[in-house]
Order: sequence, then C-alpha cells, then structure tokens
Amino acid sequence: MEFSTGVGRPDILLTHKTDSRVCVVELKESNSSDRAVGQLLKYVGWVRDHLDDLDVSEDADVEGRLIVSGPTEKLEYALSAVQNFTLHQYNINVELRTSGSPVDK
Repeated sequence: MEFSTGVGRPDILLTHKTDSRVCVVELKESNSSDRAVGQLLKYVGWVRDHLDDLDVSEDADVEGRLIVSGPTEKLEYALSAVQNFTLHQYNINVELRTSGSPVDK
C-alpha cells in the first residue's frame, strides 16, 4: 500500500512496533544526483510535522535512508550534511539459465 503525504509519496515509510522511530526510504534505480536528498528531506520534514497522524510519539526519531545503485560524490557530500540520513548502495546481478532439456519446435 502506498502512503501519500501532503508533499508526495515516499517509496517506503516504516514505523517501528515498539520503539518510537520512523524511517523514510527512497529508492533510486540509477546513479542519483544530489536532488534525491532534497526529495528525501521533503518527506522527512512532512513526517516530523505529522507524527500524530502516524500514531507515533511526538518525540519519535525520524530517519531517512537513500538507496541507490551508484552514489555520486555530490550525493555523498549532500547526505553527509544531514543528520539521521544514511546512504546505501545496491547491486543487482541477473543470470538466466535454461532449465531442463530444450523443447523441439
């Protein structure tokens, strides 16, 4: 289910079951620019102002995570200036194999 904020839809919004924490996650499929940090900041700012709407304590910690396939130096510098934001990199490897014996046509 997508969660819509007043400023857009974050890719993933997580609330912790027992701790007073919220995590906003943005996923980017290619080398991301530092503009992605602004997008994440927008969502985190909205969440901080609407913790009551999420049934989370007003004292909740709100963190942002940006997940990209290839971080750029600009992106790393932009994120380093923001507290409670982390950058993660993913790698995808796809290998296709034929299963069983080939079918004659």
